[in-house]
Amino acid sequence: MKESVKVYPIPKEEKLSNDFVMTVNGKNIPLHRARVSAYPILSELMLGRCHLILFKLSAYRQAYSRLLLNPVSGCKGCPVRPRQVKQSVISDWDMEKDQLTSSDAFTGDYS
Repeated sequence: MKESVKVYPIPKEEKLSNDFVMTVNGKNIPLHRARVSAYPILSELMLGRCHLILFKLSAYRQAYSRLLLNPVSGCKGCPVRPRQVKQSVISDWDMEKDQLTSSDAFTGDYS
């Protein structure tokens, strides 16, 4: 069984990686860093064998908010709400207005 590897051209605006090397059947394959996010990356580093990508907290918050507010897959469209038991604190969610009431919860921006 012959295995083949499809190598796609690297976009002109991308730089070749000096950090990684890939060899397939004795042939060097060029690698480049690919942008995986529309949000700016502060830093990339290796911690042991883990590849860490650090974003600004405000960028993470924007992405997370978009996810939660998505009417199909986010919390806003989900019919499940927290249960109320005697140990629960009074909810700061206004069910009629479908929004957060005056609250001690932080809802600002991390700048």
